[in-house]
Amino acid sequence: MSADGSTSNGHPSIVLHDFGNVTLLLGAEDIQQPVLASTAILRLAGPVWKAMFERHWAESEASEIAFPDDDVDAMLLVLRIAHLRFNEIPAKNGLSFEALLDLSVVCDKYDIVSIVRPFLDLHCWAEPYMVMAGSFRTVRPEWLLVSWTFGYSDSFDILARRVAFTSTRSSGCNAHPECEDGKIIQDEMLPPGILGKSYSPSVIYSQITLYQRQPFGRLTPELA
Repeated sequence: MSADGSTSNGHPSIVLHDFGNVTLLLGAEDIQQPVLASTAILRLAGPVWKAMFERHWAESEASEIAFPDDDVDAMLLVLRIAHLRFNEIPAKNGLSFEALLDLSVVCDKYDIVSIVRPFLDLHCWAEPYMVMAGSFRTVRPEWLLVSWTFGYSDSFDILARRVAFTSTRSSGCNAHPECEDGKIIQDEMLPPGILGKSYSPSVIYSQITLYQRQPFGRLTPELA
């Protein structure tokens, strides 16, 4: 990183805290975005970052930490929320579905749903894509992952049933199911463990009904 805080690709550093003590390098090297943040704030944001910046981990002493595998915009959004930079986050209905999906992946990975979910409700970021009873919107199977992550249990249940009973199988007995529009449902579109080796509607539904809702999107198998 250069003296002015920019990376080799010319992206200037985004300052989220005037007394920040760590630079987070977001995204792959060719698009890397440096962000000056506070480890004290990050430790408060969630248990994953709390553990990462404890004294016995190498990250706690590093001046720069790379996050090459995470979506840059999703990471910036959660970091701005954590650092109380509310004037820099999207306005009402301000997230595309793809941005919302990326946000759900980051929130689940770093266990920070609890600080982000209130803003989904406040700014209606999820509302345009919500699947409710009687909805005739085109099925986006990825909404299962979004609703699971953020705890929209009713919407999750409605779409899960719809996917289970209207999907078809592509060629092969263990092939992934397809939506009504022919889009193949990939494992990464769904909460982990939903799809098994067999993808018939009855098996998908039996897997879905093994889960129960807990606060902020945590689903765990029911104990018999």
